[in-house]
Amino acid sequence: MQQRARAAVRAGLAGPRSRWRRTQRALAAVRSGVARMRDRWRSRRRALALAFSALILAPLACAAAWIAWPLPDDVARPGPVPGLVLEDRYGRVLRTTRAPDGSRGGWLPLAEIDPELIQAFIAAEDRRFFDHRGVDLRAAARAARDNLAARRIVAGGSTITMQLARMLRPAPRTWLGKARQALWALRIEAHLD
Repeated sequence: MQQRARAAVRAGLAGPRSRWRRTQRALAAVRSGVARMRDRWRSRRRALALAFSALILAPLACAAAWIAWPLPDDVARPGPVPGLVLEDRYGRVLRTTRAPDGSRGGWLPLAEIDPELIQAFIAAEDRRFFDHRGVDLRAAARAARDNLAARRIVAGGSTITMQLARMLRPAPRTWLGKARQALWALRIEAHLD
């Protein structure tokens, strides 16, 4: 029995120092466990940050590439505007509007349009027309606030370019349709500035 006790003291498993060593070993085990847990959490945080970045950056990169892609010919060089025919409920023609070439209207060079008409149009439709690149974020935020407060659509926040996009590429009047209009407006502004 004494030999065993002496062997235990020599091995550091008994005596006053042995308690200290056991405590130190236990603390070292706890520290290594904590360190392993910290490393796991760091790797999980890195993975989550990478996944979140991919979820945000991938759609933004796709949108930027789509905006940079050349415009389709029907948007870049629209043809003649079709004529307008007003009919009654029985299909009888009430009125038609056509230009001499048979179309409803035509395209005018900017130099042929009265500058005051342009200023009045911009003042009425899009006051900050020259301050944005197709989408007025301030007007969109104001319209979203007003629509949420009224719980129905009371304001659109569309710019002149977004209205053009809606005419060229009709979209439903929903949040998704508004986002589509905004993307088309950015694309039109990028190519037809």
